[in-house]
Order: sequence, then C-alpha cells, then structure tokens
Amino acid sequence: MQLQLFYSCYKVKLYHYTNPVSSALSAQEQIVLLHTYIYTIMNENLPKEHAVNFLRFCPHCGCEQFSALSTKEFACARCGFHFFTNSAAAVAIIIENAQGEIMLTRRARDPWKGMLDLPGGFVDPGESVEEAAHREIREELGLEIENLRYFASSANKYVFSNYLIETSDICFTCTAASPLSLIKPMDDVSEILWFAPNKINTDDIGGESIRKLISAYVKRSEL
Repeated sequence: MQLQLFYSCYKVKLYHYTNPVSSALSAQEQIVLLHTYIYTIMNENLPKEHAVNFLRFCPHCGCEQFSALSTKEFACARCGFHFFTNSAAAVAIIIENAQGEIMLTRRARDPWKGMLDLPGGFVDPGESVEEAAHREIREELGLEIENLRYFASSANKYVFSNYLIETSDICFTCTAASPLSLIKPMDDVSEILWFAPNKINTDDIGGESIRKLISAYVKRSEL
C-alpha cells in the first residue's frame, strides 16, 4: 500500500512538471489533485461500505476536499484536519458453570439476528476492557461476574447501517458471582443457552471473530 501511494504521488508530480496546464495550478489545487488521484487509486478494490468509499466530507469544516491517504487515514486539503478510522475495542465473555458448560446467547438484533453469540459489546470511551466486561454482562444478563481472565483476541468486521465496522474483540473467561437463576436476557440478548464445549456447532455462531474465539476455547478444553 505504501509503494502504491508513493507511485501515485510520483505520477501526479510528473504530470505537474510535464503539463503546462498543471504548472499553472495553485498549491491548493495541486494538493486537491494529488488527493483526488490517490483516492481514486485507493478505493478501487475496497467494498463500497469501507470508510474510503464512505467518508466524503471533512468532519471539521465540511469541505469536499477530504481525501484518503491510506485505507484508514484521511486529511482535509482546506483546513488540514487529520482523521483516522482505527479499529474499535470490544469485549466477548465466556461464562463457565460448575458443570463445565459455557453460556451462549441468541442475538436479538442485527447483525446476525437469531444466531448464537457470546455476551459482550463495545468498550465505552474512558473505560477499561475489564470494566466494559462487567458492565456488558450487567446490561445484557443482569449478572455480576468474577474470576475474569484474559483468554484471546480476534479481529472482526461487519456492515452496520451501510458502513463497515472493524473491531478488535478481546475475550475473557469468568464465572458468575451472583446466582445463575437471576439471569434475565436483556438488551441485545433474546435467549440464554448452556453448552458443553464439544456440543457447540460453530456454524450457528454469528461473526467470524466469535467463531474463532469459541473454536479456540473448544480446542483448549480438549487438551
């Protein structure tokens, strides 16, 4: 990608020095020309929901000269605002019971409505991933948890509201600190199910990262 970007810049500069019309362009117009050319190169093989094909106006000044410098970096030619679309942090929680089973939830909303999932969600601004794990379980299940331990992480992506969301899913294992009889499906959860690890059909799980995390947990349980 960096080589492609360098080549794009080189072609625009070469055009500038060999074309008399381009030589008359102002510095501002040259920047716009460069950004526009790079944008055209960058979005050729990306899905339409990707930020490169989605973000067209500067969030600071509203200018249309808001261009992609890479698949995650943007800059405004008018006001100089610099913007990055970084991966969002999210948590996924594997709750274990005394019988060696783990809890899976059924999604109440899209994406993957009706499919199996792990409870969890996005990390809020100013929140640690551990705090997010406790909050999400409280919000989705009305449950307090303990013995929270890091298990693994996995990258995820999905389309929501016609925009490509990319996350870094951080998975923990834990046990319930409050009686399991008090669990109540809420928020994004429509149903709660318990599975022995070797009885889980990963085809029923929505989201590539959650499938990978559960598969890794199943593999570990077989050791």
